[in-house]
Amino acid sequence: MVLSALAALLAGGTPGWAGFEEDLAAVVAVGPKGKGAAEAAEALGRLSQAQPDKIIPLFAAFEEAGPVGRNLLAGAVQSIADRAPGAERSRSLTVLLAAESPHPEAAALAFD
Repeated sequence: MVLSALAALLAGGTPGWAGFEEDLAAVVAVGPKGKGAAEAAEALGRLSQAQPDKIIPLFAAFEEAGPVGRNLLAGAVQSIADRAPGAERSRSLTVLLAAESPHPEAAALAFD
C-alpha cells in the first residue's frame, strides 16, 4: 500500500508518454492461457523503454499483477535498470525499501 502511494507520487516526476498507465494496466491484466497477451506484449515493448523514474511504479504494479504479469514486469524493470545510471537504481532501491511491505518478487528483483 505504501509502495503504491510512493509510486503515484513519483510517477509524475518526469514527463512520459500519455499511455503509461494504460500500458501498465495491460501488463498487470494479462491472465492465464494467454488472456490479454497480445496487448501485454505491445505494452511491454513500450514499458521496457521507459525512463528510470518509472521503475517504482513498475515495482508497485507487482502487488496487483498475477504470475505472468509479474514476470513481464520483471523483464521491463531489468531492461530499464540495465540502461539506468547507478544513482537512479539506488533511488529506486531506497524507495522500495521505504515501503512497508513490498511484494517479495519486487524486492528480490531490486537486489538482483
